[in-house]
Amino acid sequence: MFMKELIVDDVKGLYQKIKSEVLGGYDPELGLQRVRTTENLLDFIVGYAYRSGALNEVMKDLKIKQYCAEECPKHPKGIGCCNNTFHYKYGIEDPIFLALQEVEAINNGWKKPVSVSLEKGSCLYHQDTGCSLNYFEPPQCLGRLCGAVTDARVENDDVGYGENLSDKMYQVKCLLDKKGSLNPANFVNILETMDSAIALGRVFISIGWAKLSVN
Repeated sequence: MFMKELIVDDVKGLYQKIKSEVLGGYDPELGLQRVRTTENLLDFIVGYAYRSGALNEVMKDLKIKQYCAEECPKHPKGIGCCNNTFHYKYGIEDPIFLALQEVEAINNGWKKPVSVSLEKGSCLYHQDTGCSLNYFEPPQCLGRLCGAVTDARVENDDVGYGENLSDKMYQVKCLLDKKGSLNPANFVNILETMDSAIALGRVFISIGWAKLSVN
């Protein structure tokens, strides 16, 4: 397990440790209990990384990412909200989390720009193949699920599947205040909210929600 004090000399090494733990049989329930007991930042970050990866997998399986990249009627193909009208802000503003984002993005083929201008909303980590982040995607991005997606993905939605998922994803999106600050008192709520969205997404996968898409 990770050190109890946040002393990090090698962010790349920390990223590899976190990734190894996430992929090496991480138990989300035990991890959540550990965070509830210790309120330790690194324990929280491991739990967040696991859930960010899981939620990304849910969105892929529901073909939501495919819709945004290929079918969205509002933006040209391959652009989407995250690289057009969506301003990359309100992410987690913890220095260790931000450093881990950059390491993950580079590890996924992202090239750090010489100069950065986000005035028009272009996301720093968006590239031709989509988002460069998987384990450290911020809540504002993970939880962005517009009405066009649910309208296109659900036909004859008598039980409100799309609305339910939109509500859960909106809760994920609003996990942080506008400063993006991390408060140990909110660690458990953040992870539990992500768990709830993941669980609901997996229910939809099991009943074939993704197969209801409109061509």
